[in-house]
Amino acid sequence: MTAQVLEFLGGNPGRTALFEAVERVISELGDCELSVAKTQISWGNPFKFAFLSNPPRSLVRQGRAEDCLLLSFGLDHREEHPRIAAAANPYPDRWTHHVVLAEPGDIDETVKNWLECGYIFAKLKKRRR
Repeated sequence: MTAQVLEFLGGNPGRTALFEAVERVISELGDCELSVAKTQISWGNPFKFAFLSNPPRSLVRQGRAEDCLLLSFGLDHREEHPRIAAAANPYPDRWTHHVVLAEPGDIDETVKNWLECGYIFAKLKKRRR
């Protein structure tokens, strides 16, 4: 774990455990690059396909744990599932989905499958013209 990742997570043990669980799953998918920005941690191959960010305050106010993270991933279709907090269609054939993670166990087979599909989608995706 890099110093940038630790700084982003703010030393929060819960968020650190979530990051490690997501990183473990993503590392099993194949080669990809980790990037840390002010508002998110992202993975790409070369296109970004998975993101971790702090949840919106509205989720924390709704009783969600303060040490949760928001996992976002891109797919070529809209996925319907109760665990998906929101989905957006930023441009044709691209859907961004958001899932709240409160504990490492939230990264189950369903989430692993979404991350794998996102990884493949990003790998095969072409640049928009």
